[in-house]
Amino acid sequence: MRSVLALCLVAGQATAQDAMTGAEFESYAENRTLGYSVGSNAPYGTERYLANRRVIWTTIDGRCTTGSWFSAEQQICFVYDDDPAQKCWYFFPNGDELMGIFEQEIGKAYRITVIDDNDLFACDRFTS
Repeated sequence: MRSVLALCLVAGQATAQDAMTGAEFESYAENRTLGYSVGSNAPYGTERYLANRRVIWTTIDGRCTTGSWFSAEQQICFVYDDDPAQKCWYFFPNGDELMGIFEQEIGKAYRITVIDDNDLFACDRFTS
């Protein structure tokens, strides 16, 4: 696991101990679609969070993949059906958004926003 000190430097006053637990993340994300972006840029992808910790990820080009998430220590980890490698994040509340720190890119903070439920989700065929 990467250094907690490096995480603290990126997240400002946030520490690994402040990262959301699995239960907190589930309460925030379930039945929502979240957009992932860097800084103030438009989202490069969105993820719909379903019951039983299932997810559907789509990129800006409309490619969809299903998967699931689980909590591991202070991280939220994702495994996708087309890629078995774990992708682990630290998530922090940040007003009405989240800040995400990807384990493999500790120096970069991601902005995670709630996407309006009325917006068309490119992967709706997976949810019906």
